[in-house]
Amino acid sequence: MKNPINLLIPMLLFLSTAITLTGQISSKLTPTALTFDDLGNPFAGAFFNIGAIHIQNGFSYTDITENTVSAGDDLQRAKINAAGLTVEDFALFPASKGNFDRRELSFSTIGGSEGNPDEESWRVGLTDAGIFDGGDPVVSAFSLEYHRLQGVTPTDISFLFANPSLGNLTIGSSAATGDAQLYIYEDGSQQVGVWTNQLATANFTTWGAYFANSGSGSGNRYGVHGYATTGGGTKYGVYGDNDGVGTAYAVYANGDLAYTGTLSMVSDRKFKKNITSFSALDRVMKLQPRSFDMKREEFKRMNLAAGRQFGFIAQELQEVFPELVHQQKNVITNEIEPGKLTTEEIDYLGVDYLSLVPILTQAMQQQQNMLEDKETRISALERDNETLENRLNELEALVRQMAQNNTAQGDPNVGTLSSARLDQNQPNPFSGSTAISYFIPDTVRTAEIRFTDAAGRVLKSMILSERGQGKTILETDQLSQGIYFYSLVLDGELVDTKKMQAVK
Repeated sequence: MKNPINLLIPMLLFLSTAITLTGQISSKLTPTALTFDDLGNPFAGAFFNIGAIHIQNGFSYTDITENTVSAGDDLQRAKINAAGLTVEDFALFPASKGNFDRRELSFSTIGGSEGNPDEESWRVGLTDAGIFDGGDPVVSAFSLEYHRLQGVTPTDISFLFANPSLGNLTIGSSAATGDAQLYIYEDGSQQVGVWTNQLATANFTTWGAYFANSGSGSGNRYGVHGYATTGGGTKYGVYGDNDGVGTAYAVYANGDLAYTGTLSMVSDRKFKKNITSFSALDRVMKLQPRSFDMKREEFKRMNLAAGRQFGFIAQELQEVFPELVHQQKNVITNEIEPGKLTTEEIDYLGVDYLSLVPILTQAMQQQQNMLEDKETRISALERDNETLENRLNELEALVRQMAQNNTAQGDPNVGTLSSARLDQNQPNPFSGSTAISYFIPDTVRTAEIRFTDAAGRVLKSMILSERGQGKTILETDQLSQGIYFYSLVLDGELVDTKKMQAVK
């Protein structure tokens, strides 16, 4: 015969569950074979004993408020003690006015000791939008929150807040944000606010994140807006990265690219090796700058530059500087319907225009060195020419003197011209005007000073009426910058010639 206790235990477990459910609905538990203890609350609980078996329905809640339910821990416990088998079905539903306002369900674990509590709870449910009033229409937001109290240190984290009146969802905060359909708040306990990771291994195009702004209207549109601010440290509004394998771009702009700050390219010596000088003038002289229009109609989706452009043809530049021409790929994304994307790939050659800066700089420096060398050679030639001109003038004066001496031997009256004198003009070089001093013997009948250019053309003749020591002022406003000559002519004879230089 079977032991009756073995038959009673399953039945009592079933009855315990049934009594628990009944206790949640009504306190009118009056079985004749059971005992009921109110404990000050009609719903405090029910228990009964059958021999050594103690069964308790521990459904209990205090200060209950209508329509509020929150569930605690220890929903069911079972143990065996010295008195026999004890089965406890225990559910604690603490309720409060605050819970009613928020219409939320709380799952709590309460522990610790007096003065050093250790509590943890999750709260999920509806949050009343505005001040609670039983007569208000139902306007609620859905939320998920976490609370932890260890000692005197509370921790409150809001994971989710959905507001139907604004039509948005907030993650990480319980504050309503009207300007964002999805708002993610991170207070600094985590490094990343949003982290997406596309791990597809198939051979097709994938996106870690795709943002589109294609609304109608005339306002400004941003597909992605990056902003960073902090009291210290480095800030990145948008940071792009790639693995550097094959055709790889950290940032690719399908259209015009503009900025208001500076564009900085890595150039620190610590990143460089095999540093050498180079000569570029010969290759620069082979470049073919061009003016052109982009084929905007043929390649509409690439958003090519409008208007007349200046630059190089990649294929032509590649023949001179192959280092500056690189293979490029534009993968154009097209949203054919909401949530479905297609791509179009276009291969082309691109030019590294920034690297032309040091190349053109070196070519200009090389050309400047060549110009300076030529200027040095020209200056040396001018000095040599001046020396030769001075020697030529000395020879001409000597020839004239010899001619005068020969003439004086045949005609004693002419010998008086030997005392004539023509001085160097002052100042020299000059600008505007210059003074010329001279001496003419009294026996001279006619006297003049002739002015000629470097080609020997007579520009002006000044008649001198005074005899003896004299001076004349030459106004040179009409003379251009250059070398000129002036000669003293007495009685038709050339006595002396001097050189002067006009400057502006």
